[in-house]
Amino acid sequence: MAILAIAAAYTLPTDEQIKAQFVKFAHKYEKTTYGAEEFGKRFQIFKDNVLRIELYNQLYKDDIMTINKFADLTPEEFRARYLMPKKTAAQMRAEVKATPAEYYNPKNAPSEIDWVKLGAVTPVKNQGSCGSWYVYYIF
Repeated sequence: MAILAIAAAYTLPTDEQIKAQFVKFAHKYEKTTYGAEEFGKRFQIFKDNVLRIELYNQLYKDDIMTINKFADLTPEEFRARYLMPKKTAAQMRAEVKATPAEYYNPKNAPSEIDWVKLGAVTPVKNQGSCGSWYVYYIF
């Protein structure tokens, strides 16, 4: 409701324009498996996201948002699928199953290790919901 009140003061795309965008979006990101009911639900979510993007872009002209492959997801769906669950430091420590370093004798360690020969180096992959994208983003 708040979006609609604010939206009255701005120029927003029509339903027909958003439908055309949704068809292009569905084709571009191969979202072709929607049934009739799911199509309607995804379109409404897409429409809400498009209106949010348009309002944001009109309010904050120095920072632009665009439609991407997640535009048919609610914030809750995106969070559940792609973000790591929040854990306390104690929870993370409890999950670690490593032997403390003081149990290893560094004198017995090899002078070098060829990780390629050991099969530890692989091609670059899409890490999906890894959650560490921000590390690369800030650098």
